[in-house]
Amino acid sequence: MALVPPGLCGKVGGGGLPGGNGGTLPTIAEISARRGTAPHLHSHDSLLQTEETILFLVAGLLFYPTLFSMFGGQINVILLVLLVALYRYALRSDSYKAGAVAGMATLLKFFRLLWVLPLLSRDRWRVSAALGTTIFLGGMSALPLIGLGAYVDYFSDILPGQTYYAHPLNQSLVGFLSRLPLGGSTIWQWLSLVFSGLIVSATLYLLVRRASEHTSISLRISLAVVTALLIFPITWVATLVLLLFPLAVLWRHGAAEKSAASLLVATSCYLLVTLQRGLEWALASETWSPATWLLSLPFYGVLILWTGLAVQLLAARQAQSV
Repeated sequence: MALVPPGLCGKVGGGGLPGGNGGTLPTIAEISARRGTAPHLHSHDSLLQTEETILFLVAGLLFYPTLFSMFGGQINVILLVLLVALYRYALRSDSYKAGAVAGMATLLKFFRLLWVLPLLSRDRWRVSAALGTTIFLGGMSALPLIGLGAYVDYFSDILPGQTYYAHPLNQSLVGFLSRLPLGGSTIWQWLSLVFSGLIVSATLYLLVRRASEHTSISLRISLAVVTALLIFPITWVATLVLLLFPLAVLWRHGAAEKSAASLLVATSCYLLVTLQRGLEWALASETWSPATWLLSLPFYGVLILWTGLAVQLLAARQAQSV
C-alpha cells in the first residue's frame, strides 16, 4: 500500500529516492519489512485514489448524519477523527498509540471501548496497557472539575433511567425492539439482551482470536465500529456519521476487487440511513401514521452493514485456513 496516491508513484524524478525502489516512494509493507514487522495488507487497507477520494468526499458530505453533525456541532465528528487515527496507528502496528486513541474515544463515549477489540489479536498487552493508562489518566484529570459523583450518577442513574429507547430516531437494536408490538417491556428487554449477546459473541470470535490477525485490519475495525452502534442502548441518527469509515472500506474494496456484494452492502446502508431525513419530514405531518418500527430505515442499514462485514471476515478466515 503506497504512502501516497498510486498515481504519484513512479513519477519521482531522478534515479529514485536513496535506498528506494527505482523512482517510487517506499510502501508501508517495504518500510515494515525493513523493521521486521510487516503487517498483513489487503485491498481493504489500500489508500483511495484521487478520483475515489473526490467521489467519497462528495458522498460523505451529502450523508445525512454528516450534515446533522456539522450543523449541530456533534462530538461524533471528533470520534470520527479518532477512528481514522486508530486505523492509521493499527496499520503501522503502533500498539501504544492505537491503544491510547481507543482510550480517548472511550472517555468521550463509553461503548467506543469496543474499538479496541481488533487490536487485541496482536500485542494485546501493549494495547491494554495504553488503553488502561489513557482512561485512568483522563478520568483522574477530570475529577477536580466534575467530581466523583458525576461518574457514579452516570452509571447508577442516567443510563438505567433513560426513557428514550422507543423514540423513532433511536436506531440501536434496543430502540428497534422496544418499538415492536410485543405486548410488554419485559419481552423486548430480554430479546435485546439475547440478540446483543449473540452479536457481541460473533464479533469477539471474528476479531479477538489470534487467527484474526491475518485478516484485513480495516474490516476488523469496521466491524467493531458497527457493533458498538448496534448494541449501545441509544444510537441517534447523528451518531451514524461514524459509518463513513466502514462505508469507505467496503466501497474501496468493491471498486478494487470488482466485488458487487461489497458495493451493494455499502450503498444499501448509505441510502437507508440518508432516507431517514425524508421520514422525519413525514413524521411532522399529521397524516403520516405507519407503525413506528417501519421507520427504522437506518437500523436496517446498520444491520445489513454488520452482516456484510461479518460475512467477509468469516470468508477471509475460512480461505486462510484452507
